[in-house]
Amino acid sequence: MKSSPSIGIVSWDFDPPHGGLGWVMQEIVRVLRDSGAQSQSFVSQNQSRIRFLQSVFTGLQQWIDRHTLDTVLFPTGPGGIFLLRKPKRCRTIVVCYHSYVQQCRSVPYQGWKWLFVPLEKRTLFFADRVFCYCENTRQVLEEEYGLTNVTLLPQILDVHVWKTQRTQKTQRTQRYCLYVGRKDRRKGYHILQKAWNRVQKQHPDVALCCVTSGQMSQDELVTSIQESELVIVPSYLEGFSLVAAQAMLAGKTVVASDVDGLRSLICHNETGWLVPPGDATVLANAICMLLTKQDLCKRLGDHAQKDLCMRFDRQSAVERFMVECLAT
Repeated sequence: MKSSPSIGIVSWDFDPPHGGLGWVMQEIVRVLRDSGAQSQSFVSQNQSRIRFLQSVFTGLQQWIDRHTLDTVLFPTGPGGIFLLRKPKRCRTIVVCYHSYVQQCRSVPYQGWKWLFVPLEKRTLFFADRVFCYCENTRQVLEEEYGLTNVTLLPQILDVHVWKTQRTQKTQRTQRYCLYVGRKDRRKGYHILQKAWNRVQKQHPDVALCCVTSGQMSQDELVTSIQESELVIVPSYLEGFSLVAAQAMLAGKTVVASDVDGLRSLICHNETGWLVPPGDATVLANAICMLLTKQDLCKRLGDHAQKDLCMRFDRQSAVERFMVECLAT
């Protein structure tokens, strides 16, 4: 007889995580192991994504039966997986960070991904529970997919890591704004580059620091965020935006696109500054304005930190996740 529930994690983007969804799956595994739950991981190991999906299609049920799993938990949507049939003899929980519907609607030149929507919808309807971390995503899942089993969970964040002021400073002497993310269209990196050409003319003393490789340690990232003037998130779509949340917890002003995943996190002119997505001119004007208004930035950063500290207590988030994960 098993003394604790046995939960299987199926993930493509897991170790190391390449984005927000991978980071969420890694945190879930950490929480399950800390709780004493028996967890098994069916993950990509030096495979292409196509080969990984093939192994899921052909070997998932055998893996479930071999480990006598009570529950299987996996992501769907962009960066996730599809199922052709519902797994037998176990509960199925899906993590939907954001959906293909949102990606097709929001990101330029991504409309062709409507081809994946029927597969995503089929996978979601197999699920006993669907977890998401963004109110915008919850609305899409319920209103456009017709799901009735969606649970909106608070993101699991290490609040004090980002809130605590570093005692060791870097040797930077120049003021800088910070971008953390991939160099792809969904992240709006190309829009930021266009905007920065305008910013540079008005503020030649301010540099743009871009962290795009994912090789920076957490301590280095914390220091970089805390010492920055502004943190810029020009994405066309986010499932939650860990970078924005981390910067807000550090008391920094975030300039972000008014899109799904960010508008759920930031209240314009109260806890951050929102601009229309894809508009380099408006983004540049916002950055230039905020660089000259230190009092406004301090007010926005202070309010953001206070708001997120109230909304994202790690212990409460972990307890809520475990309750929902183990619910029958």
